[in-house]
Amino acid sequence: MAHITEQELLAAEERMRERQASAPYAVSAYYDQRTSRVIVVLNSGMELGIPPHLAEGISDASEDDLSVIEVSPSGMGLHFPNVDADLYVPGLLEGLMGSKSWMARELGAKGGAVTSPAKAAAARDNGKLGGRPRVPEVRVITTTLKRGVKVRVEHPGKMVARGPSMPKPGTITPQAPKKPRKPVA
Repeated sequence: MAHITEQELLAAEERMRERQASAPYAVSAYYDQRTSRVIVVLNSGMELGIPPHLAEGISDASEDDLSVIEVSPSGMGLHFPNVDADLYVPGLLEGLMGSKSWMARELGAKGGAVTSPAKAAAARDNGKLGGRPRVPEVRVITTTLKRGVKVRVEHPGKMVARGPSMPKPGTITPQAPKKPRKPVA
């Protein structure tokens, strides 16, 4: 493990003092059973109510687990010792309830579970037709002619080639205009 020098420690403490002077920090925190929220009291007097199911590490915690909350000496962190979870107060103020991967996973789970009358009707209609429509696979073949004009031919099957100079399947490739032939005398 790397050792921190005295100079690095002093610089970090100075950054923390500057942050505390310019940004809100927690002075206390508790779990409110009536509202089912973790309440964070900030140095400004403002209170922040956080639904536990939205925060990483405490989303599955019981009321007993949430009843013990420790505020870090800097006021920048909350620790839940019963579930060994930590929350970063400045992140909570910005709406960040966990790591990017956790938040993306939670959002994806909620989005996939959304149902609406339109979604239900579309699922029923697709079921009557044999399920979700299949996207046809495309195989792209290119050839260069004598005059340097590329011709693209598409066939059903598996895509076997596609480069940066080739258009996406299903698009029309412009052809070079044909030059009129001179009559043979």
